[in-house]
Amino acid sequence: MATQTHRNNGRSRGADAANLDVGLVRDRAVRVTDSANGIARIADAVSDGAEAQLRALDDAVGGVNQVAASLR
Repeated sequence: MATQTHRNNGRSRGADAANLDVGLVRDRAVRVTDSANGIARIADAVSDGAEAQLRALDDAVGGVNQVAASLR
């Protein structure tokens, strides 16, 4: 005779649900949100820096092309 097992798919059952510390969960959620916001700010700064470097390279290439054209 086979036995059947039940899985809770990550949900707490019984006494475990009563021991859930809502304050701790809320604190962790705030910390995750703050971290995500910080990462977003860093990503924006990196993107802005990359765009500035691209503009500088475009300007440098334009200058080199002008010099090359004047030497012909």
